[in-house]
Amino acid sequence: MINDVYNFDFTRTLPPALKENPEMLAIGKVISEAMRENMNLTRNAVIYARINELPEDILDIIARDLSVDWYDDSHDIEIKRQVIKDSVRVHKRLGTKFAVETALSAVYPDTFVQEWFEYGGEPYMFKIIITADPNNPDKQREALEKIHFNKNLRSHVEEVVYRTPINGEATAYVGVKPISTFIRINTEVKLYGMD
Repeated sequence: MINDVYNFDFTRTLPPALKENPEMLAIGKVISEAMRENMNLTRNAVIYARINELPEDILDIIARDLSVDWYDDSHDIEIKRQVIKDSVRVHKRLGTKFAVETALSAVYPDTFVQEWFEYGGEPYMFKIIITADPNNPDKQREALEKIHFNKNLRSHVEEVVYRTPINGEATAYVGVKPISTFIRINTEVKLYGMD
């Protein structure tokens, strides 16, 4: 038997004279069992390091305790875990480009923010580029809530661009005379007037 913190056998530490006493052996076994049970209970106190092992109901409680306001109970468990893992870094940098991108990236991978000076826009404006389905109004509302919570107060969303990856084959028919041999098809849905 391994004699570590979680499987401690107190009877192994008794001197030879006490090992022969049945009463002392019984006391030693009771103490060993109590120590093993206590150590197993301490595993439950380690929370943040065990995010990947915790059940979903505990994750929901942790999110409330950590004030992860952009957390959504309806998400998949893996997304919940990632949101909680990112929450400390997001809280440290709340109101920055990093916070907005990190908060959104758990739900919408490949999300990035373009600030006004990166695309020649008006000061304190920014654009969000999200790879997601643009036809889901609930997802759009959820994305806007996450953006508004994590952005700084003086900045405003100028545009949200949803990029949808095309899987499979697509046929494009062009009804004009081609002037070059290269055609690029972008599948972006733009929502204007977001504030």
